[in-house]
Formats: sequence, C-alpha cells, structure tokens
Amino acid sequence: MLNLVFSPLGKWLGIGLVSVGLFVFGYYKGYSNEHEKLLAYKADIAAQVKQQDLLLQSRVKQEQIKTEGIINEYKAKLHTVRTSSGRLQYNTGTLQLSETTGTQGTTTAPSYSVLVGQCLETTLMLTSLQEWAKFISHHE
Repeated sequence: MLNLVFSPLGKWLGIGLVSVGLFVFGYYKGYSNEHEKLLAYKADIAAQVKQQDLLLQSRVKQEQIKTEGIINEYKAKLHTVRTSSGRLQYNTGTLQLSETTGTQGTTTAPSYSVLVGQCLETTLMLTSLQEWAKFISHHE
C-alpha cells in the first residue's frame, strides 16, 4: 500500500483528486454566491412589484372618484336642462310635453319642443365631452 502512495501513478492520482476537490469546492462557492445574489434580486423585484401595485390601485381609485364626479356633474346638469324649460319635463326616461301657450296664445308644436330638448341635451353632451377632454389633456 505504501508503494502505491509513493509511486508516480499514486502521485498523479493524488494530485488529480486534490484538483477535482478544489474545483468542486470552488464551483460550489461560486454557485452559492450567485444563487444568493439571485434570491436578493428576486426579493427586490417582488418589493418593487408590490409597491407598483399599490401605486396602481391608488391611481385607479383616484380615477374612479374623478369619473364618478364627472358623471354626477353631468347628470345634475342634464337634469337641470330637462327640468328648466316649462315646456319639457323628464319622467322615467322619456320627454313629456306640457301644453304651454306662446306669447300669441297659440299652443307650441310638440315636435319643436322635443327638438329643443334634444338640442339642449346634445349641447350639454358636447360641452361636457370638451371639458373632459381638456381635463384629461392637462393631467397626462
């Protein structure tokens, strides 16, 4: 046995085993170091994603509040337009005409009253759309 340790083949075998051992040890240390870096990177990305999700939820909530405000304002203006004229009354989704007399004592034509109401509503829609577009262009 002692002959094998001191023989040239034994020396080469010992050098090879030590070399392989050093290589495996170095490979393991390098892998574990890179693996730790990868885990730290994944944790950092997860924290950034969570922060971005919170920011997104906050912005979505703000936009929902703004949208509800715009819708409520539009509905209030529409209700005012529909009820401000004595000739037009709004009841459950349809325009109801009331019999009113003009300055000469003649009855107003129903088609004219409907046309006036539709023009008022369309004008309100267009002005509200313009205000909304202006609001959006200033906030982006």
